[in-house]
Amino acid sequence: MPQTAPPTEYGADKFLHLLGYGGLMVLAAFAWPRVRWRWCALALILGGVGIELAQGLTPTRYPSMGDVLANGAGVLIGWGLAELVVRRSR
Repeated sequence: MPQTAPPTEYGADKFLHLLGYGGLMVLAAFAWPRVRWRWCALALILGGVGIELAQGLTPTRYPSMGDVLANGAGVLIGWGLAELVVRRSR
């Protein structure tokens, strides 16, 4: 049986989830400017939940509610950053 990865210290993995999903939200907001950002945010959040659920189906991974929350927080922060960029450019 493969060994699982050691847990990261001080929540570094959660920070990476937050950073990654924040970046995805910013990219999605500007890649599809005609799509309402709430739909981009919803798609990213549901995608993050789906990935976590799929991890539960593998023998060496497990789903994490902390990861889901970090993903969602990243999406909201990314949305805020995109909104800030748009307002400053006007």
